[in-house]
Amino acid sequence: MNRKILSSSIAPSKPLQSIEIPMEASKAIKAAFMTLFPDTSLQVYGKHTTFSKPAADILRAYLPTATLNTLEKVKKGEIDIIHLRNLPIDDVIPAGKDIEERLAAKTRVSELVIIGLTELMGCILWSNPAEHQGRPIHQVSPVAGNRGFSSLSKDPQFFHVEIPYEEVPPKFLALFCLDSDPNTRTIYIPVETLLHYIPKDLIEIMKKPDFVIKSGASYTTGAVQGNFSLIEDTGGTFRLRLMQKFDRFEGTTPETKRCLYDLYVILNSPEVVKEIKGVALKEGELLLFNNGKNTDGNTPCGVVHGRDVVGKDGKSDLSGTLKEDRWLQRGYLMAIDNLIPTRNIAAK
Repeated sequence: MNRKILSSSIAPSKPLQSIEIPMEASKAIKAAFMTLFPDTSLQVYGKHTTFSKPAADILRAYLPTATLNTLEKVKKGEIDIIHLRNLPIDDVIPAGKDIEERLAAKTRVSELVIIGLTELMGCILWSNPAEHQGRPIHQVSPVAGNRGFSSLSKDPQFFHVEIPYEEVPPKFLALFCLDSDPNTRTIYIPVETLLHYIPKDLIEIMKKPDFVIKSGASYTTGAVQGNFSLIEDTGGTFRLRLMQKFDRFEGTTPETKRCLYDLYVILNSPEVVKEIKGVALKEGELLLFNNGKNTDGNTPCGVVHGRDVVGKDGKSDLSGTLKEDRWLQRGYLMAIDNLIPTRNIAAK
């Protein structure tokens, strides 16, 4: 049975909010951070909560009121995604083939930006002992390194909700650029827009808890999996668990197996692909977005995201070659009232 792609009555997506931080504010934040934490050790990774309130206080003191108000709107689910430009980063981001050496050689300005923003959003950075050595801020780079320490990030990044295999995925995601690649974009589609392409009968099947979702290769101490519904919209909460490519999803009934097939066709259709938007992050730019969850009602919220490379012909390529020195830092922002221990169920 071929399904008709529903292309009418598409909800108007909330536009990307792009905000440039004034140079004076950026310099003041950096100076205050360097005073707060002047050395280059990794202490901030082990005791990041020690710096949460001081870092947030510095951001609150120097960021424009309009920027702080926009962060509040993201926090409340009124804005899906924001693009902050001209945030402070470290003076020298050392080039090299080993991401661990690059990290060890820099100061901690970028980490304090992420830590402070996390506190402003009423969240805590989520860390998992089975991934990235339990560090709360992840290094995302295509260069060689310890897979348990960084995301090699050479693989195609089809759009997805982050870590859908955990009982409670992060509410927000932060991606902060330290070294850019002008041809590589972070891509996204608003959840509300995406759902308008999925037929109502398929959405009802997605609400059934008959899907197995598994973790990927970044989990170094055993895979994680769980049984979930792909859409939860009960009890005043909306949550989406979705990936454009379903290699780590499995339906446990004939109905849900067929559902995954139909979803794959829809999500890769020209009608949906044309909705993809993208941002080629530059140094000092950060994307902060909702990870497909709304706790203030059943209204769909957030974005699904991924990565592509724009070729010389101007076309998007999900498997294109990344610039070797490209480096993002990633933080999973977990709402404090929803923080629960990480599931460690070995996948069979």
